[in-house]
Amino acid sequence: MKELLKKEIIAFTQESEKNWFKELNTHFYDVPIIKYASADDPLFTEYKTIISEKHLTPKEFFDNEFGAGSFSGGSVISLVFPVMEEIRVSNRAQKDEPSREWSISNMNTSAFLQAIGNHITEFLAQHNYRTVCPSYSKTAQMVESFISNWSERHIAYVAGQGTFSLNEGFISERGIAIR
Repeated sequence: MKELLKKEIIAFTQESEKNWFKELNTHFYDVPIIKYASADDPLFTEYKTIISEKHLTPKEFFDNEFGAGSFSGGSVISLVFPVMEEIRVSNRAQKDEPSREWSISNMNTSAFLQAIGNHITEFLAQHNYRTVCPSYSKTAQMVESFISNWSERHIAYVAGQGTFSLNEGFISERGIAIR
């Protein structure tokens, strides 16, 4: 199933109009890096101490979506979307503010990420998997200033996508210009 899902994610990324920068005739995001973490990884529970006691585990998100006791293990899918080279290059020369291309890319991020989250959820449902996309679920919320109850960067860390920089950005195998 992982190979089938990988092909589906890559195809959606390449074909989605929400990932298309018309003016540059390129995508906003390159082929994603896809990795998995066990939903039972103890680091998810440690995040309640590291990030916030209100940060939810995969089990808590799943039970909130499908009812208490419905969780029985599984995987957490972590996607890293590298920003396309043309957009990164446009931003490198900037000293005072982001490039126009970077800003446009940033404005389109939420629509694309929600679209791919919904697409993956529907795709997996068609293959008889119950899923939840935490960032776009009814359970997602800000719990403190700048802290939500689900951190995509911290999930990426558990999945082995990379590490944190000194400024708390996330460094992946493709660098820090990612979503």
